Amino acid sequence: MQNLFTNGCSYNQWRTVAPHNVQTCVGQEIAKHYNLDLTNMSAGGKGNDRIVTTTMNWFLQNSSRMKNSFALIQWSSAARFDYPRTNIKKEDIFEGFDLQWRSINVLKDGKHGKETFEHFAKMDLPAWLQQKYFSCVINLQNFFKIHNIPYLMYNGLENDLDTDAIEFVAFKEYVLKKRFFKFDDPRWVHRNFCVSRNMELHNDGHASEIGVKKYAKLLQRYIDSEQLMKKHPL
Repeated sequence: MQNLFTNGCSYNQWRTVAPHNVQTCVGQEIAKHYNLDLTNMSAGGKGNDRIVTTTMNWFLQNSSRMKNSFALIQWSSAARFDYPRTNIKKEDIFEGFDLQWRSINVLKDGKHGKETFEHFAKMDLPAWLQQKYFSCVINLQNFFKIHNIPYLMYNGLENDLDTDAIEFVAFKEYVLKKRFFKFDDPRWVHRNFCVSRNMELHNDGHASEIGVKKYAKLLQRYIDSEQLMKKHPL
């Protein structure tokens, strides 16, 4: 194993917006711990569709990456609706990619579930968000399985998975729990972990440096206990 590939949103990036200066992230801490080169495709404010698309493309651009990389995927909020943008901004450019992404948040404040678009009144918003979430998780899980790429997923932001719908119950059972840290347990979502322990930046909502490092250690212990770095059929 030579490279750690990681993808997510701003919860897996440095947080250097004044007055904060957190010059590390979960992916960086994991790569440092295992002495791996780091490729971080995380992008602040973006959602899960972009994570799936950019992750698949990064591996497909060079098949050798599938043989020597470990993937660490931090899921964002399903409420973020990703789209390829026409006007390119420098901060959104990733080397080797043509499409650049922006996102619309379909929740007014990102946490209370109020609909932004009143003309979506007929939409079952919770079910739509669950469908978006499971589609992304299962699509990327299957991609990793097909190409035998060792990986670990975790939720950086909370996604509501409380449902009795037969479709989503089946999806829950299908998710490979061994490779998803504390799946369906909101207490271990990275943001919730930090909020409950006073490890978030003041008036910012992101993890403090100690919040990054403590959570990274949890993932390291889990990777070691489950031997996830070992190359074996998924």
